[in-house]
Amino acid sequence: YIAKYSPSSLAVIEKPNSKGVACDYKENGIDLLSGKCLRGLPTFNNSIIEPLSALEIKNKCLGAATSFELTSNIDADSLRWNFGDPSSSSNSSTAYSPSHLYTDTGWYYIEAILSYPTLKDTIVDSLYISWVPIIDLGEDLELCQWETHTLTLPDEGALYTWQDASSGNIYVIQEEGKYKVTAEVNGCFATDSVLATYTKMPTIDLGPDTLVCNNEIVILKPEITNGVLKQWQDGSRPAEYEAKYSGTYWAEAENGICIARDTFNLIYLIFLPDLDLGSDTTFCAGDSIILSID
Repeated sequence: YIAKYSPSSLAVIEKPNSKGVACDYKENGIDLLSGKCLRGLPTFNNSIIEPLSALEIKNKCLGAATSFELTSNIDADSLRWNFGDPSSSSNSSTAYSPSHLYTDTGWYYIEAILSYPTLKDTIVDSLYISWVPIIDLGEDLELCQWETHTLTLPDEGALYTWQDASSGNIYVIQEEGKYKVTAEVNGCFATDSVLATYTKMPTIDLGPDTLVCNNEIVILKPEITNGVLKQWQDGSRPAEYEAKYSGTYWAEAENGICIARDTFNLIYLIFLPDLDLGSDTTFCAGDSIILSID
């Protein structure tokens, strides 16, 4: 190729190994389109200064190693990295695909210096190391029939996505199943799940409220299903309870998870009516007598 000052094309010798006119010289061999020759052609291999095709950075989350990779169409003689993290014990590397564990969140400015036989190329970039959300839904749940439970996560800027694709930091459990949430902050993820199981409520029945005379004895015998007696209103635990006074009595049944209660109201009459039908009387058949109560 031959460059001449000002023309918009390059001259070409098609057969440089042939002498004379046999070399097939062409004055306008390559059209430079809108360009022009000014100072001639480069005196070195132009491919050595072509830009790098890509700098790839993976994992920008605190607590996990961030990886770097430079890809190019040519190989450098050497490569040196500066990760922009001076508080780290290993802030540099000469590996072609290094990794670095950043010490804190925030912006970092990295530098990669590639050395070639005739020049050096410096690549500068930046990245933000983000905090990783910490979520904890707690232990698996054992709930009572008809009970609800609210899961609440910190409202700290994380994006929460639940197993049913709903979002938000609050979720109300209303039925048995596995509940899972994923938290995301700037591409950093954390996941947790909890299992909710439901137990059927026990039942307990002390019978209907009662009105009795003061000389009667009332024994309460609770009827319980799906559980056992937990306690009476005074904290005692006899299978049967003698109600001696007017008032409200209650008992609770439990099955290890759920507690049910029933209440019994008792009224004792504090006196008996004084009845007097008079003296005994003899009368003839066919006669009648009227009894009255004063």
